[in-house]
Amino acid sequence: MKQVLFLFFCAFTLLANAQNSPLEVIKEVNLSKNELFSKTKMFISDKWNNPKRSILNEDKDSGIIQVKTEKEISINLGMGLKCIYTYEYLTKFRVKDNKYKIEIYDIKCLSAEQVGLGTTHKVPLIPYFEGDNTPDKLKSAGKGISKKKAIEMMQELRSEFSEIFNQYSKYLNEKDDF
Repeated sequence: MKQVLFLFFCAFTLLANAQNSPLEVIKEVNLSKNELFSKTKMFISDKWNNPKRSILNEDKDSGIIQVKTEKEISINLGMGLKCIYTYEYLTKFRVKDNKYKIEIYDIKCLSAEQVGLGTTHKVPLIPYFEGDNTPDKLKSAGKGISKKKAIEMMQELRSEFSEIFNQYSKYLNEKDDF
């Protein structure tokens, strides 16, 4: 009985401390693994400003490319004030014959500050969240953003992820009649 309780506690702890589950898309396409890998590399070159710096890992034999991305989100507060949040996330492209998978994971808030009127103040980092489950601490000393603005910010971040999924799918379906 003690072992069962211990295992349950360990599983609960792991789940509670786990990173957000990845956002992912899996699709079938009519392309070979080599064609998918090549098109994925071209997509990354077109999508990311500095693909050589963005690509963390690349393994053609396994069909995996991992990209690190930063996204800066600016939230206007009015009267010349805004909060700027910088998020980092990883995107993993996995390809095999006639199928691909894109995962977005390890979403982290790297920095957060309120700027304006000639001043800069640190504000609480806001970790990635789903729905209306905002963290308790969004402001510090009256500086930061409201719950409503935090939800809008996460929607903007999810929109970025959705755009990657859609643009990649569109990119793969474009015909090259060269």
